[in-house]
Amino acid sequence: MNNEQLNVLSLFSGIGAFEEALKNLGVNYNLINYCEFVDYIAKSYSLIHKVSLDKNLGDINNVDETKLENFDLMTYGFPCQSFSVQGKRLGFKDPDKGNLFMESMRIAKYKKPKFMIAENVKGLLSHDKGETFKIILKTLDEIGYNNYYKIFRSCDFDIPHARERIFIISIRKDIDNGLFKLPDGKLTNKTLKDIIEFNSKRKLPKESIRKYMNNNYFKVTYKSDMNTHKLFDGCEEGYFKNNFSGNRIYSIDGTSPTLTTKNDTIYYEINGHLTQRERFKLQGFNPDYADLLINNGISKSKLDLMTGNSITVNVVQTILEELLTKFNYIQ
Repeated sequence: MNNEQLNVLSLFSGIGAFEEALKNLGVNYNLINYCEFVDYIAKSYSLIHKVSLDKNLGDINNVDETKLENFDLMTYGFPCQSFSVQGKRLGFKDPDKGNLFMESMRIAKYKKPKFMIAENVKGLLSHDKGETFKIILKTLDEIGYNNYYKIFRSCDFDIPHARERIFIISIRKDIDNGLFKLPDGKLTNKTLKDIIEFNSKRKLPKESIRKYMNNNYFKVTYKSDMNTHKLFDGCEEGYFKNNFSGNRIYSIDGTSPTLTTKNDTIYYEINGHLTQRERFKLQGFNPDYADLLINNGISKSKLDLMTGNSITVNVVQTILEELLTKFNYIQ
């Protein structure tokens, strides 16, 4: 590890996947500030990363960029709901969340960090027929950055989780040495069996689907290209009208479908849902964080929301290792 300190500003911090990755890599980093609007998420971040709540900037709209300390790396997983195919896809027209990318750029333009990394849903690429992504790249280019982007799958980085997200890595033009390359992954041979804690107490499926947890109903079994094994889809088979993840049954012999903000996916062999510890594992975090937060008054449903919205640590760890090695923060 290089002794040079990496100063970091964390925006839209969530539970801090970027920071967890930096810790795992042994990077000598200093958190300038983090920025989390929701109180219980800020509390969770501070508990996990052992930093004071005073480090939290709160609402990004109220951040005064002229008063921030200098930093080398800015991370900004700006809210994805405006661009997700699961949402209304209002994009920059979303009155609540659509401007948050531009708020990030306001800070970046003034502070000019060496590096920035953004994460979002893969639907960002196709939103408004690609026009939204063009605006993002143009904005980054105009404030002085070369940009590298790619859709990464969590299951290609040693985590049995079929999550796809786009990452944008921006390097300031005056320091870009041309050595950074977007890393590749390889489909893991791990399955959910490797993360399941079999003796755990877990939430049972809702009553309306319990009768279908029977091999007789497994008519649409298939294996996806990410090794996700779906055994039953109540909507496709005509048993339910709502195409809701809680009306499907999966096998732990494959990877998990993408975690959502609700713990509603059902797994046949364990006759129920994942625990909060298991959800932390599927995002690459230490599962003991789940116990830490619950013991400090954070509800299980809030843990589900935070893990569902988080970034997979293994993916950002691989990206950061490639980037920081090329710029001598890791040797």
